[in-house]
Amino acid sequence: MNDNKSKGLIWQRIRRLLNFVYNNKHSNFYRKKYALAKIDIKKIKSLADFRLLTYLTREELVNSPPADRLFLPRDKTFSTYATSGTTNTPLVMYHQEYKFHPTVLNKLEKSGIKQTLVLRPAGIAGGNLKSWWSYPASQLIGDLQNLTLTAKLAKLAQVDSLNATATVCIYFSQYLKKEYDVGNIRILWLGGEYVSKEKLKLLKKLYPKADPIIPFVSAETLVRAYQCDYLSSKSPNLYHPMPDFYFEILSGKKISEAGEGELVATTLDKETPCPLIRYRTGDLVKIYSGKCNCGETQIIETLGRTAFDSLRIQGVTLHRKYLEKAAIKSGLWPAFDYQLHIFEKVTGSKIKIQLELHLLPKSPPQGSLLTITKEFSNQFLVTQNLTLTDLIQKDVFLPIKIVKAKNLESGYKQKLIIPHFS
Repeated sequence: MNDNKSKGLIWQRIRRLLNFVYNNKHSNFYRKKYALAKIDIKKIKSLADFRLLTYLTREELVNSPPADRLFLPRDKTFSTYATSGTTNTPLVMYHQEYKFHPTVLNKLEKSGIKQTLVLRPAGIAGGNLKSWWSYPASQLIGDLQNLTLTAKLAKLAQVDSLNATATVCIYFSQYLKKEYDVGNIRILWLGGEYVSKEKLKLLKKLYPKADPIIPFVSAETLVRAYQCDYLSSKSPNLYHPMPDFYFEILSGKKISEAGEGELVATTLDKETPCPLIRYRTGDLVKIYSGKCNCGETQIIETLGRTAFDSLRIQGVTLHRKYLEKAAIKSGLWPAFDYQLHIFEKVTGSKIKIQLELHLLPKSPPQGSLLTITKEFSNQFLVTQNLTLTDLIQKDVFLPIKIVKAKNLESGYKQKLIIPHFS
């Protein structure tokens, strides 16, 4: 298909979407949004015009009641998904059927799986059960708070696949292997968090006969990209886009269809419960053209998150506000400018979190660096009233390392938490 014809088809689908939201009798969410920005949807006549529309942000979704964003009547069949709320702002979204790319669905069907154990927060697990109509196996919800009982349940139900984050799958394996042969697990559905190469390597060790499937997914969009067999063998962060999205790349103030920057997503499928128009996903990606072995010609490489106010890793969330509070209370700041670098380290059969605090001296510190570091570890609240020291003692984190830096990465005053996931 030539480029002009492809863009023409995309524009037809975008125009249909704009007509849908403009004439919708169930929600005026976008009419209000664009009226506030003094934009007339009826005057959007091309892709170039489309880029005049203001972006949609997660804050706008969070701050509007879910019913105000529902574009279908209540008697229509749709599922309710919810984020876990780790950033204190849970989000409720509505979706129709969960869409599998034919390549992924074929792999699932060929696997012959019959019973999947879902280990997700309740709002997400419920959405799975209701909207995965084409999924080839029955689904059973486990209890994240009682993995011992869940392992017994897995044995009774003879589960042959897991639907959970990579972190949960790793943690659950020690419970499961006490009750059941992990060699029975043939599929690991790993949406919900970034999967590093180290984490994937450990999963293959823990579940030797399981085939990992890693979609590029979120509660806002559901699956936005998928991995073919070739990409899944190359890297856990290479994907092909799903056909029902129009993607843009925002880099600074420049917007384009390729390159590196924040992913902006627009849903192109038919009437949806909660359509997204130019939604800033917060995901940092690189989109480029390249002929894949499967025949696809576009590749998305995930690079992390554009927002560094928080980072979720290994089931815990590091918040900038708590990092800054600990730095001040311990006397680390303003004596040093700093950045917190996060690594995953394989130790035996576990992956532990290694924090490196990179310091740039600014003024004489009040006390020794050893004392300041110990106090920082005691003050840094990581999760549920547990400090970094608590989690080091619980063998979740490795002891923090101090690196005396001659300079810090650019933008260090804005970017305090930096992940390093290979």
